[in-house]
Amino acid sequence: MLLTGKHNTLLLALMWLTIACGHRPRIKPIDPGFPPAPFVPAAAPDVKWDIKLPTAASFIMQLDSESLLVATHRGELRLLNLADGSRSGFAWQPQRSGIYSLARSPDGAYLYYSAERHTNLQALDLRRGRVKWQRKDLPVSGAMTCNDTILVTTYKDGSLTALDAGNGSTLWESTVKGSRYCGNWLFDDVVLTLNDRGILGAYPISGPASGANGQLHKPDWTRQLSLTPATVGRANFRLLALADSKGRIMAFNPATRDVVFETSVTAPVYSRPVVTDSMIIVADASGMVTALAAGNGALLWEYPGPGLVNLPLMMANQPTAAVVVPFARGLVIALDYTTGAEIWRYQAGKTLRLVTLTSAGVVVADRGNHLVLLGPAELEGHIQ
Repeated sequence: MLLTGKHNTLLLALMWLTIACGHRPRIKPIDPGFPPAPFVPAAAPDVKWDIKLPTAASFIMQLDSESLLVATHRGELRLLNLADGSRSGFAWQPQRSGIYSLARSPDGAYLYYSAERHTNLQALDLRRGRVKWQRKDLPVSGAMTCNDTILVTTYKDGSLTALDAGNGSTLWESTVKGSRYCGNWLFDDVVLTLNDRGILGAYPISGPASGANGQLHKPDWTRQLSLTPATVGRANFRLLALADSKGRIMAFNPATRDVVFETSVTAPVYSRPVVTDSMIIVADASGMVTALAAGNGALLWEYPGPGLVNLPLMMANQPTAAVVVPFARGLVIALDYTTGAEIWRYQAGKTLRLVTLTSAGVVVADRGNHLVLLGPAELEGHIQ
């Protein structure tokens, strides 16, 4: 709309004066008539160090109180100093393709790993930096788990193999229908497995000798669940939390073989939940983070986040109990475990590749190959 008369003359004079002074007109935003967002996070974690890797990380694992192991898409293993990110040990390339399956012995002395495109499973002596044993006939494709004496490996065809952790010899083998395993866990004398058809199985660790009359190791029990899980979180042998691409959530007690509760959220779940004795926390593809009571699935709190979460949630205990939520587009947020209130947030330079929790803080790897260690934020920045 055009202005006329003295108002038009006054407006033109003000614009000429502003331009003559070398400044653009400042436009005051219109008051929408309602208060702004409840809070703007003031806290930020300390960036303890920020380095750039020559190769994209495929797996990150803390080895001990001082060391961080980084596996790469080129099959490299790099040992970094957790305090400052500097190289602290070997950087070599035992495989020629990305390393995705890793397990570490409970005492931290040995590392077991396999590359994506090879059938070469190796055990590395971390104290000597040399291969202790290797198997060239095992196409490991899923999760591995181990204790001091046994290493459990899984394969794309649904087979399961238990190896002697000391020398790599086969102890027993089994198979469950399904194309891949969602996870396997060791609990005292039981191996618990779950495949992508929702079949949960419990195997005794001791089994028949490999090849004894062609006998396969049989589970003590199996259970067909009512969902095909996309991700699984666990607290102990008494509680698993399973979620799928339809947003369904199930809490299951392997010790009693009972379903504790079933519920659902409004979007698919691709991120591994946080599971404790009292709470199950899930994040769905819309960004909503939901905390449920572990005993009955009652809603405890919700946090509406900014988009897709497809990396695992993590539970941190310092400086206060918090759930670390990595959003795919590069934002990492820590939420108060009890209330869901935001404690701190960090924005990576690129979308996220990996996020790992260590004793020194949260390690973030983005798709620009930056590796960053975030220390805990000050409690003064915690906004209720």
